[in-house]
Amino acid sequence: MIRAILADAAYLIGPNRRSYVLALAWTAGIASSLTLLNPLTTRWIFDVAVPERRFGLLVGVATAATITFSGIRWLDYQSQLYQQRLTNRMVSGLTQRLMEAYYRLPVNTVATQDQGYYVARTMTEVQDTAGPVMGIGAGLLRSAATLVTALGTVLLLSWQLTLVLLVVTPLLLLLSRYFARRLGGDAREVQEQTARQQAVHTHAVGAYRAVRTFSLERRAVTHLMDAVGQRLNALYTLSKTTGLYGTLSRMSLGLTEFTVLTAGGYAVMTTSLTLGSLMAYMGAYWLAVNAVQNLIDLIPQVGVLQAQTERLREITATPPRQELRFSTELTWNNVSCGLGSVPALQDVSLDIPAGARVLVRGANGAGKSTLMLTALGLLEPRTGTVSRPALTSGLIEPFVFPALTLADLLGEDARAEPLIAELGMTELMNRRFTDLSLGQRKKFVLVMTVLREADLYVFDEPLANLDDQAQETVFRLLLERTVGRTLLVVLHGADQFLDHFDHVLEVEGGTARLHTHTPGSSALPLGIRSAILTPPVSATPAG
Repeated sequence: MIRAILADAAYLIGPNRRSYVLALAWTAGIASSLTLLNPLTTRWIFDVAVPERRFGLLVGVATAATITFSGIRWLDYQSQLYQQRLTNRMVSGLTQRLMEAYYRLPVNTVATQDQGYYVARTMTEVQDTAGPVMGIGAGLLRSAATLVTALGTVLLLSWQLTLVLLVVTPLLLLLSRYFARRLGGDAREVQEQTARQQAVHTHAVGAYRAVRTFSLERRAVTHLMDAVGQRLNALYTLSKTTGLYGTLSRMSLGLTEFTVLTAGGYAVMTTSLTLGSLMAYMGAYWLAVNAVQNLIDLIPQVGVLQAQTERLREITATPPRQELRFSTELTWNNVSCGLGSVPALQDVSLDIPAGARVLVRGANGAGKSTLMLTALGLLEPRTGTVSRPALTSGLIEPFVFPALTLADLLGEDARAEPLIAELGMTELMNRRFTDLSLGQRKKFVLVMTVLREADLYVFDEPLANLDDQAQETVFRLLLERTVGRTLLVVLHGADQFLDHFDHVLEVEGGTARLHTHTPGSSALPLGIRSAILTPPVSATPAG
């Protein structure tokens, strides 16, 4: 168990091990100093200064104790600040590791949950897990140092009274270990239900316009409250277990306190213990009792922390290596794929030659986007295999980018400036993607796609939401920038575009068929002038 706890701690602490050990040592030193000085000062005052009526000694001891304790408290304050800075570093580092691991997760794994779910897993759970690591570790060591120092002190003062504490403490620690396992499972369930509620909540808030427009308030709120209820039930179970544990431990400590007080009073009455020694003993004893109480409170929290750490490890664990098949051609071999319980496409077998320009057609919901996701490697087939070029570029609706400005998304790519200027987006570079109109978003996706060097390019409805002039420019750039590379373009009502493609991919009825097309049999679309468009190019793929 100890080895597992240390392994989890090392995982959460990351590269901050030296700083963490320093923080723990700092805390232990402060705890031991306070625990030792407090009862000794009390005994010195009431067994020496007061009986001998030495007022000067009394004032001197009190003054020295005040100065010493104030200095230690100031050091304790500085220790807390150091711990908070260290906690911030651990949370920051773990968040970075979780997000980097998230982007490495298998695409089918990510597709099983909503955005809000993974926000909870990579943000909320990181804070809830890494945040308490410093506090729990420091609390355990502070309590342990206090308990050891206090026990040494009370043993020197009266070993008979100390036996009561030595008997009860192991029993309480066994009780804490039993409840730690139960609390760990309960805490894990709370985190899972919290992540699920956050996913539902994210959808509910994001659907504001749809809810208002279509009067979906009752259904939306009912769905949300179901998720809230499951999370609150999990919280109640955790609270119930925590409360039972706290009640039993405090009942045991209460009995111990009563026994020690009775025995201490009897010792004074029989003159086997001086008043100063009794006061010093009780001061050290209460410090020991508080340390035991803190330990039995913190040990179950370690179990909770282990359960939370296990959930974080699920994301950062190296996923099983997927067999990648690369080739110059794009091939589907007996592929079945889809995001729902029923595959959108079944037994698809296609062979698209390198450098082909393919128009993808099909009704809404036919499976065009699903097929394009497999082409880009963003969706793994359930059965069969997909072989694709190693370098691919493209996005499938809905388009989502990180919350950076367009300039930051583009980076220091000198090729972007003329493209941006030609598309009339120069003045938009300080905006974020979500601030753009639908047409502007299409243009930016085109820029991001063609700037990436690839052997396969995929475009999903690149002309939607564009006026005639913008369609001219976008379609021309699309063709010019992908010469000699394999090109897949999804378009609705695309008969007028056939002259610019040498293959047509029909997606219908859960399957897909590839046809060869001979240019020259179709009219150019209205608004796209033949003088501007380049004719189809037969070229070999770039090496």
